[in-house]
Amino acid sequence: MSPNATPAKSETSTPTPDQATGDAILVVDDATSLRRLVALVLGRDGYKVVEASSGQAALDLLTTAPSKFRLLVTDLSMPGMSGFDLIHQAKQAVPGLKLLAMTGSYTFGEIEGILLDLGLSKLLHKPFDHSELLNAVREAFATPDSADPLAD
Repeated sequence: MSPNATPAKSETSTPTPDQATGDAILVVDDATSLRRLVALVLGRDGYKVVEASSGQAALDLLTTAPSKFRLLVTDLSMPGMSGFDLIHQAKQAVPGLKLLAMTGSYTFGEIEGILLDLGLSKLLHKPFDHSELLNAVREAFATPDSADPLAD
């Protein structure tokens, strides 16, 4: 794993001090291998990454340290708290948090209304390659806060 990526976080873990700058990415997916691969790719590109294996674990991290994260990258289909529910609750807990959804279950057209209601205009469809992931993350970070439909 990249030296810039932190180890996977369990539901009782808290972010490491490296995330104190507020520019960490929280990657959430119940599929361990995909979550770790996403974290590895982002870490190798210089991003600070924290992993969560469930929506509830991610929400716990976000509410414990809301200023430590700038971007939430989440799968939409997970057991327990879905990515849809996580995004909705994360928007309330961390106004201005950048969001990126990924899925292998839906197309944008199938869930466009839900995504637009959540303030998302892009969906990263699995499987995706490294460049698609990095481009989507850069686009999410490039969205000005004043124009960000997620900022309350």
